[in-house]
Amino acid sequence: MARKPVAEKPTKSENHFSLISSVGETCIRRVMRIRAVAEVLLVHEVTVWRYVKDDPDFPKPIRIGKHSIAFYEDEVAGYIASRPRTSEAPVHNTGKPVNPGKRRASA
Repeated sequence: MARKPVAEKPTKSENHFSLISSVGETCIRRVMRIRAVAEVLLVHEVTVWRYVKDDPDFPKPIRIGKHSIAFYEDEVAGYIASRPRTSEAPVHNTGKPVNPGKRRASA
Protein backbone atom coordinates (compact mmCIF):
# COMPACT_ATOMS: atom_id res chain seq x y z
CA MET A 1 0.00 0.00 0.00
CA ALA A 2 1.41 3.38 -1.01
CA ARG A 3 1.95 6.00 1.67
CA LYS A 4 0.17 9.35 1.43
CA PRO A 5 2.39 12.44 1.13
CA VAL A 6 2.83 14.23 4.43
CA ALA A 7 2.74 18.01 4.76
CA GLU A 8 6.19 19.51 5.16
CA LYS A 9 6.84 21.73 8.14
CA PRO A 10 8.27 25.17 7.37
CA THR A 11 11.96 25.62 8.04
CA LYS A 12 13.18 28.44 10.27
CA SER A 13 14.52 30.31 7.25
CA GLU A 14 11.09 30.46 5.60
CA ASN A 15 8.73 33.36 6.11
CA HIS A 16 6.45 32.77 9.11
CA PHE A 17 3.42 33.57 6.98
CA SER A 18 4.13 31.12 4.18
CA LEU A 19 1.82 28.23 3.43
CA ILE A 20 2.94 24.95 4.95
CA SER A 21 2.65 22.87 1.78
CA SER A 22 0.31 21.41 -0.74
CA VAL A 23 -0.87 17.82 -0.33
CA GLY A 24 -2.43 16.59 -3.57
CA GLU A 25 -5.33 18.92 -4.41
CA THR A 26 -5.78 20.22 -0.86
CA CYS A 27 -3.74 23.13 0.42
CA ILE A 28 -3.02 23.12 4.15
CA ARG A 29 -3.24 26.63 5.54
CA ARG A 30 -2.13 27.80 8.97
CA VAL A 31 -4.52 29.85 11.08
CA MET A 32 -4.03 32.57 13.68
CA ARG A 33 -6.26 33.25 16.66
CA ILE A 34 -7.47 36.79 17.31
CA ARG A 35 -4.81 37.49 19.95
CA ALA A 36 -2.01 36.53 17.54
CA VAL A 37 -3.48 38.74 14.81
CA ALA A 38 -3.65 41.65 17.25
CA GLU A 39 -0.02 41.10 18.29
CA VAL A 40 1.18 41.00 14.68
CA LEU A 41 -0.73 44.19 13.81
CA LEU A 42 0.36 45.87 17.08
CA VAL A 43 -3.24 46.74 17.98
CA HIS A 44 -5.80 45.65 20.59
CA GLU A 45 -8.14 42.71 19.89
CA VAL A 46 -11.12 45.11 19.80
CA THR A 47 -9.39 47.04 17.02
CA VAL A 48 -9.04 43.82 15.00
CA TRP A 49 -12.81 43.29 15.28
CA ARG A 50 -13.34 46.90 14.17
CA TYR A 51 -11.14 46.20 11.12
CA VAL A 52 -13.27 43.11 10.35
CA LYS A 53 -16.43 45.23 10.53
CA ASP A 54 -15.26 48.42 8.82
CA ASP A 55 -12.35 47.57 6.48
CA PRO A 56 -13.43 45.65 3.34
CA ASP A 57 -9.77 44.73 2.63
CA PHE A 58 -9.27 43.06 6.03
CA PRO A 59 -9.34 39.23 6.00
CA LYS A 60 -12.61 37.61 7.00
CA PRO A 61 -12.51 35.35 10.08
CA ILE A 62 -13.23 31.63 9.87
CA ARG A 63 -14.97 29.46 12.43
CA ILE A 64 -12.73 26.66 13.71
CA GLY A 65 -15.02 25.47 16.50
CA LYS A 66 -18.30 26.19 18.21
CA HIS A 67 -16.86 29.20 20.03
CA SER A 68 -13.55 29.62 18.20
CA ILE A 69 -12.65 32.09 15.46
CA ALA A 70 -9.37 32.36 13.56
CA PHE A 71 -7.83 34.01 10.50
CA TYR A 72 -5.71 32.48 7.75
CA GLU A 73 -2.07 33.52 8.22
CA ASP A 74 -1.46 34.08 4.52
CA GLU A 75 -4.44 36.46 4.32
CA VAL A 76 -3.22 38.44 7.34
CA ALA A 77 0.26 38.61 5.78
CA GLY A 78 -1.28 39.81 2.51
CA TYR A 79 -3.19 42.51 4.36
CA ILE A 80 -0.01 43.70 6.08
CA ALA A 81 1.85 43.73 2.76
CA SER A 82 -0.93 45.79 1.17
CA ARG A 83 -0.63 48.58 3.77
CA PRO A 84 1.19 51.74 2.60
CA ARG A 85 4.76 52.37 3.66
CA THR A 86 5.50 55.32 5.94
CA SER A 87 6.52 57.50 2.99
CA GLU A 88 3.12 56.80 1.39
CA ALA A 89 1.13 57.26 4.62
CA PRO A 90 -1.17 60.25 5.14
CA VAL A 91 0.60 63.43 6.10
CA HIS A 92 -0.32 66.17 8.54
CA ASN A 93 -1.57 69.46 7.12
CA THR A 94 1.97 70.86 7.47
CA GLY A 95 3.19 68.33 4.91
CA LYS A 96 5.15 66.33 7.48
CA PRO A 97 4.35 62.71 8.38
CA VAL A 98 2.14 62.42 11.44
CA ASN A 99 3.93 61.18 14.56
CA PRO A 100 1.24 60.43 17.18
CA GLY A 101 3.84 59.64 19.87
CA LYS A 102 5.30 63.14 19.83
CA ARG A 103 3.42 65.90 21.65
CA ARG A 104 3.61 69.56 20.89
CA ALA A 105 5.30 71.79 23.43
CA SER A 106 2.76 73.64 25.55
CA ALA A 107 2.61 77.37 24.98
